[in-house]
Amino acid sequence: MCNRLDGPMSERNWFKADSIAERSRDILVSFDSKWRDLLMGHSIECIVRRRYPKSFSPRRMYFYVGSPHSELIGFADVNDLRTITFNEGLQILGKTGLTRRELDSYFSGYEGLGCYALSRTTIFKQSLSLETLRTRSGFSPPQSFVALSQRASDWLAQQEPVELPGERRKRQTARKTMVRQR
Repeated sequence: MCNRLDGPMSERNWFKADSIAERSRDILVSFDSKWRDLLMGHSIECIVRRRYPKSFSPRRMYFYVGSPHSELIGFADVNDLRTITFNEGLQILGKTGLTRRELDSYFSGYEGLGCYALSRTTIFKQSLSLETLRTRSGFSPPQSFVALSQRASDWLAQQEPVELPGERRKRQTARKTMVRQR
């Protein structure tokens, strides 16, 4: 089995944690391609899902967008994960990117759904294609979500983010302030 992060395909998918000891507090969530632009545009504050972790609270959610894109595009910090009712879903509808009809359909047959409150969405400068993910880790996209291994979280943390407008200016201002204080 390959132990290097950049080596040939491993014998198994090391993205997925196989045990609690191996698990990071990060998850990878699969999204339909229609969500790509909304996620990349930083316009989603809450994500409502039928399937979500119930045994731990994730700290970060990575975004995998399915076909035709088939790529991991970035992540967001998870501020909160809780079960919500349909009425609570209606109250946050504008933060989810869902329409009323989609929310109705999504709740059909369910009393409660998981709701992730997100902050600080970060998009990778270079998305990670399905081919890259498979070659490096044996990755196979989950239908819903997967708890990431510590190894996967460490590797993803090394990916270079896109710098949003204004962030460079903030960093330069902070640097100047630190120099003046010395």
